[in-house]
Amino acid sequence: MNRSSSGDRVLVALVGLVALVAGGYGLARGLGALGARQSDTVLLGEDVRATMADNAGWVGGAATFVALVLAWLGWRWLRRQLVGASSPLRQVRIATGAGGYTSVEARALTEAVVRDVEADPHVKAVRARLVGPERAPGLELAVDLTASADPGVVRRHVEDHVLPRARAALESEDLTARLRLRL
Repeated sequence: MNRSSSGDRVLVALVGLVALVAGGYGLARGLGALGARQSDTVLLGEDVRATMADNAGWVGGAATFVALVLAWLGWRWLRRQLVGASSPLRQVRIATGAGGYTSVEARALTEAVVRDVEADPHVKAVRARLVGPERAPGLELAVDLTASADPGVVRRHVEDHVLPRARAALESEDLTARLRLRL
């Protein structure tokens, strides 16, 4: 679990806790657990309601702004959850030592992989990207085949030639690949 996912869990837990407390208070007050008099009275006093009514434009604008900001933050968080695992990497860490680490631009590796795959005469076009965590990336390949292509030959070319070269470049035998062939 990385720092981002643990932060997300804490944030969701806090939002859930606040919602639970607010809902519990409203339910208890409405059912009379805080006294019969509390269940019949309004939540906001007369002076607060009068002030809000006098400044309805500002209150409505502020409420709309806060709602839009919360909606935008929720959308960003949800998008990161749905796309986070397959977002492309910019750099890949190759080696880590006492004095630091060595990394390579992911784009350089994906361009080399594209050239290797395009060397097969059955391939018309290739798109490649590295995804996943920086220390254990995965390779996603989308290959457009020619009309007379044999998908098995292309798959073997990727397994026997392209992947071993990419693994050697990254110095990692754990590099996995997802190959999507399109006819």
